Amino acid sequence: MNELNLKLGLRTIKSAIAVFVCIIISYLFKNRDAIFFSGVAAIVCMQQTHKESFKTGMYRFLGTFIGGIIGFFVIIIGTFFSKYSNLIDVFVISIGVLLLIYLCNMLRFHLSVSISCIVFLKIVSQYGGVTDSVGALLYVFERVAFTLVGVLVAFLVNKYIFPYTQEQEEEKENETIDIMQFVKNYKIGFDYRIGMRAVKTVLCIFVCLIIAYITKDREVIFFASVAAVSCMQQTHEETFKVGRHTFWGTVLGGVLGVVVVTICVAIPNCPDIIQMALMALSVLFIIYFCHVVRLKAGTVIACIILLKYVSHYGDLTNVSGMIPYLINPILLYTLVGNIVALLVNRFVFPFCTEDSVDELEEDF
Repeated sequence: MNELNLKLGLRTIKSAIAVFVCIIISYLFKNRDAIFFSGVAAIVCMQQTHKESFKTGMYRFLGTFIGGIIGFFVIIIGTFFSKYSNLIDVFVISIGVLLLIYLCNMLRFHLSVSISCIVFLKIVSQYGGVTDSVGALLYVFERVAFTLVGVLVAFLVNKYIFPYTQEQEEEKENETIDIMQFVKNYKIGFDYRIGMRAVKTVLCIFVCLIIAYITKDREVIFFASVAAVSCMQQTHEETFKVGRHTFWGTVLGGVLGVVVVTICVAIPNCPDIIQMALMALSVLFIIYFCHVVRLKAGTVIACIILLKYVSHYGDLTNVSGMIPYLINPILLYTLVGNIVALLVNRFVFPFCTEDSVDELEEDF
């Protein structure tokens, strides 16, 4: 039996600090949606060193733009066919995800795939109040901007808070990494192939969208789809393993989200600083706990679920009014996404690992 690694790493601490900074920025802008977008971006961009964070951040930056642009066009299509928007979304969003994965892999932006899918799915799952192109542009711009804030915060925290001594010594000998160096090191070339993993991922999204259409709940679009994207691996055995991590990560994020919301609502006029501290400490605990129990693949989904809970409880004023809020089907939606990914990988083009071009990387 493997021993548990109880060491609290600097990456975990810096991830929590980055999320805390993002939460402060969100409160300053009085926009609770920003907690989700910037917080998730900060978590997935935090790496061991600031050079790695810069490289990852640049790819996340590009992926955010790609996800935002394609999301904008999907919303425009939805506004033109508003009467049948739910049915149109089933096909348009599926094509959008396929296009996202294809573009990222064609341009060799493999590290951009995950964040572009998250941004895209979050944008297209909640655009109900948008009725024209101007509104769509503002809606997408706001969400993309806050995602980029999270990317920038992760880089700055990694560079200036607890920097690695070894890294500082290397910087004295080597050029400081910058955008021009990133562009120079980028290998120009295009890969026009599309792998079986991309095709099966899109099939999963399509099934999740059909479920959303039947249940008439747009939350299914995001949570089931993100779970399916996270779980889709080369073989169904790997998908089952990652799906197990994703499920328990969802449970962990949901439980902590409920605890944080309960505390904030139970305290009369709970000060903002307490709310922000609780959110940041919860992220710290999730990353640490997943590291200790080796739920590596469940870290990001756990943080996504937590930030979803804590960023949308503003209308709750007392504990008695929390029952409808706490009975949330998010856990069920995530489980549905896991099952869909497992079934698709098991029965649709099984064991085609040699054909897989796209690498949807694990973030932790």
